[in-house]
Amino acid sequence: MSRVATLISYALGVAVGQGGWHACPVEGRGSPCVSRPDASCMSAEQAIAIATTDARRLGIDVTEYEPPRTHYGCDGAGCTWSVGYSARSLAIGDHFGIAIDDADCTSTLHPGL
Repeated sequence: MSRVATLISYALGVAVGQGGWHACPVEGRGSPCVSRPDASCMSAEQAIAIATTDARRLGIDVTEYEPPRTHYGCDGAGCTWSVGYSARSLAIGDHFGIAIDDADCTSTLHPGL
């Protein structure tokens, strides 16, 4: 399956990081670590490692993309790392992001359209 077809098949935002696809760097997954705007449970490097593992698991060759960009933010529902990948090509929709819950490491793919 091509990268774009893979992303389209997950267009509604499928949870990809469950069931042991990656090791959660947060001690004791579901631990008492509480994410805050000023103190995340994991680092940007750890978020990138989780996103890269999930992308590869979906058959996406991350070497075809620019180095990922990260953003950390919190709202009333909790704190999330967003890891964005932009393709080296200029094709429409050839980018994607993976959102990772900072406290429990669950992740969701968000394809570019």
